[in-house]
Amino acid sequence: MSESPAISVIIPMFNSEKYIRQCLVSVLSQKLQDFEAIVIDDCSTDQSVAEVEKLMPMFDGRLQLIRRESNAGGAAVPRNQAIKAARGKYLVFLDSDDMLLPDAFTMLFNESEQAGADVLHLEKFFLFNDDGTGRFNAKEMKLASNEPRKFMVNEPVVVTDDLVERIKLHCKKRFYWSPCTKTFRRDLIVDNGIEFTDIPYYEDLIFSFKCLCLSKKYVRVPYVANIIRVRQDSMSKSRGNDVLDRWLKVFVDGSNAMDKFMRGLDFFKQNPRLRHKEIGFFVERCFETISSLFRDHDEHEIYSAICQRLADDPRGAAVPLAYFISIQKKSLR
Repeated sequence: MSESPAISVIIPMFNSEKYIRQCLVSVLSQKLQDFEAIVIDDCSTDQSVAEVEKLMPMFDGRLQLIRRESNAGGAAVPRNQAIKAARGKYLVFLDSDDMLLPDAFTMLFNESEQAGADVLHLEKFFLFNDDGTGRFNAKEMKLASNEPRKFMVNEPVVVTDDLVERIKLHCKKRFYWSPCTKTFRRDLIVDNGIEFTDIPYYEDLIFSFKCLCLSKKYVRVPYVANIIRVRQDSMSKSRGNDVLDRWLKVFVDGSNAMDKFMRGLDFFKQNPRLRHKEIGFFVERCFETISSLFRDHDEHEIYSAICQRLADDPRGAAVPLAYFISIQKKSLR
C-alpha cells in the first residue's frame, strides 16, 4: 500500500458480528487494491472485534482497527475519529452491515479523477432485506434509490455551481444525504474542517449538506457501488420513549448545527431566506420520521415531550423552537 492510498474506506462498527465479515470480504475483493480500510469499533459487546482480527492478516497491513474507550451512541464521533486517521486521496464510508460490488473502488476512483470531483454522488444502490440471520443471497438484491427517478442521470453530470440552485434542489430531496453513496475528496473534508454532528440520527444529512455547499465540483453518476442491508432491528427503526428522546436531541442539536454552519458562510448571510428554507427542511425531515415511528402516540404526547425537552435545556432552544412553531402554523393552514 502506498503512503497515500487511492481510497480510505471508513467503517464504524457496533455489535456487527453477523455482518462485519461479509462487509470486509467485499472490501478485500475489490479490483482496485490501493486502499486502506479503517474499522472503528464503538465498544462492541459481541464478537465483532474478534471477527475483524481474524481477517486482518489477509489485508497485508491495509486494515486498521481502532477501538474506542467509550461508546459514542452513534456513527458520528467514530467517523470523525476515523477521518483524522485516514490517508487516502478519497474517502468512502461503509456501514458495517453493508457491502460493496467488486468494481466499486475502481469506478469511484476513476470517475472522481476523471471529473476532478470534490464529491461523487451515486443515485442508486442495491437493496436486500435481512431476515435476522445475517445471510446474504445476491439473487434477492433489488435496485433502489431514494431520489426521484425521473431526474436521474444517464451519464456523469457536473451539478451546477450556483449555490442558490443547489439549495433549491436539496430542499426538493434531489441530493439524498447518505454518505455511503458518495465519495469525498479528503482535502475537501480536512481543509474545511467538515465533521459529522454528534447526534444519533441525521448526522449524515448535515455532513452531506456541508459538502454540497462547500464543494466546487459536485458530480452525479448513474453507476452502482453499494449493497445495502435493511434490518428491522436497526437503531433508526426502534421505538420507545428513549428513542423519542434521541430524536428530540436530533431536532434541537441538529437545527442548531445547521444554523451555526450557515451563519458562518457569507452566502447565507446574504441569503437569509435560503438559510430559513434549509433549517425548515431539516426540521420537517425530523418530524416526518418522528410521526412515522410513533404513530401509536397521541400528538399531544409528542408535543408535550418536545416542550419538556426544550424546557429541560432552554439554552440554544431559540432556533428549534422557532421552526417548530413555524411547522405548526403550516399544519393549521
